Amino acid sequence: MLRKSLLLAFLVIPLFWLLAEGQQEANIEAKTYTLYSDLSPEANIVLQNVIDNFHTHRQDIIITIIDSSEADILITSFEKGKDLFDQGILTTVEGYGIDQNSYLANAWKALSKGDKVFGLPLFVDFNTLYYRGPNDLPKLNTIDDFIHYNPQGQKLLLNKNFDYIQWSMGIFGASVIDKNRDKLESWFTWLKDMNQSSNIEIHSTQANVVNKVVQGQRVYFVDRTEHFIDYNQRFKVKVTSLPSGTENAAKPLLYGQGLYINNKTIEDTKNILIFGQYLSAPEQEALFIPASKIPANALADTTKDYPQVRILQLQTDSTLPITEVKNASNEMKGMNDLVDRILSDDITIKEALQLIR
Repeated sequence: MLRKSLLLAFLVIPLFWLLAEGQQEANIEAKTYTLYSDLSPEANIVLQNVIDNFHTHRQDIIITIIDSSEADILITSFEKGKDLFDQGILTTVEGYGIDQNSYLANAWKALSKGDKVFGLPLFVDFNTLYYRGPNDLPKLNTIDDFIHYNPQGQKLLLNKNFDYIQWSMGIFGASVIDKNRDKLESWFTWLKDMNQSSNIEIHSTQANVVNKVVQGQRVYFVDRTEHFIDYNQRFKVKVTSLPSGTENAAKPLLYGQGLYINNKTIEDTKNILIFGQYLSAPEQEALFIPASKIPANALADTTKDYPQVRILQLQTDSTLPITEVKNASNEMKGMNDLVDRILSDDITIKEALQLIR
């Protein structure tokens, strides 16, 4: 934790940096901190990589944060940041002159609760429509437009896991926070129809979806934006908005990573935010694009080298922040089980609706 008596001599920022998943990203991080150290010689940035594989040690990391009196800044997912705020572990950052308009609107919303803002958004991740081919897709406003736009018999690949098809609920005005049974019935019926459609191919794993694309057998598929750079390097992809309904927009869930401040350092929040705003500045966030990070800062310069990334940023206007879903993990699991049972004919749509709470 920052200690006030040391501020005049140097600024200590122990940082739990949980983003690095490869050497390329680690190199970018090192460059970022070196640049900051050059700009602010009084800052002594101490990196603490608590656990190498964050995804398999989530509970351990939460315990570490609670037990630690030294961590000033945590960088982790939107969901985890919201959980920690609800537990009273984080301080809020509103009232320090931060320009929220420099961030993507829904990314900022993801880290807000009422008039409180409990973090700075760094990167975003959500489902988008990928496609291969030399030509841009024409404007396809609805799912029916897309399904009937079927050059050379190419199919749209979908994963039946709820996380990959949740976006299509919005076509019927439904969502994980609006369980209107009439709307859900329309969506369930559509899923059943799509499972039988000659233009849609539904798989049980994302690995099967991607393998079909790699083998050149299919052109259109839905996947998370965190894979954009990897896919673009492997087999050259383009992105476009997920198709909507006649009146309702597709609403993929918005995930991401944010920067959060330990409330034990509340007396030094302004000083820590100097570093936080530096990390979330457009120039710094843009550095991470080659490591498959989509900047949450709307001002990040992507137009020259990564024009498709700018398209992805604009798509966030039609997303639903994951932090708005109460008990998100349980909700996702419950809906995933229902969809699986419906598509496997284990239960009827009417029976599924009776299980909705």
